[in-house]
Amino acid sequence: PAPETTAPAGNTFATNDLTFAEPQYQQKNDRIRQVIAVFQNEPDYYGPAWKLRRTFDRIPAERTADWFFKQGGRGAVKTLGSRLQNILVGAAAISILYNLYGDKLRPLVLANSPERLGEWRRGLQDCLGLTRNDFGADRGPALFEFPEPLVQRAERAQKEGKLPLIIIDEMEEAVNLGVLQFPLWLAFAPAVTDYQSTNYYQAY
Repeated sequence: PAPETTAPAGNTFATNDLTFAEPQYQQKNDRIRQVIAVFQNEPDYYGPAWKLRRTFDRIPAERTADWFFKQGGRGAVKTLGSRLQNILVGAAAISILYNLYGDKLRPLVLANSPERLGEWRRGLQDCLGLTRNDFGADRGPALFEFPEPLVQRAERAQKEGKLPLIIIDEMEEAVNLGVLQFPLWLAFAPAVTDYQSTNYYQAY
């Protein structure tokens, strides 16, 4: 059967359980793989909100799977070459985690200009069937131009029992060290950057 497309009610989690790269999480991993397969093979362009509504080709699917299973949901992936494709991968990660954790998920997007944040907002609306009203400080995705308020919001979300997912646009030259304390973060590294270098992780 296809995986759930609506948020599971009453889902709980512990942040130290958020690992997708170890054998003991096989059941969760199987569900993630199932959702990715549905995105690839059975695209639903008119599905419910939070379910991916766009064609999901092999390369975005591989990047998404690698982020979950090889990087454990924490790390930088090489940009797919366009912001729209990066947004597609970010939206897929959001949709999968929403499938697992429901309304506890708090996606937080960092991009260093209002124009880029606007692209992320429109792209997430398009990919996930959201409206402008779904974006906000206390629900749905939130958008940030600077890392400090994002880190503060993520800390508050954790204290409230929520699950922050931090997504970082490719034009950010480095990952703020404050982001590294959180269990889930996805950064898109520019093609010219050695995103596995320690220079990519800076305090700024």
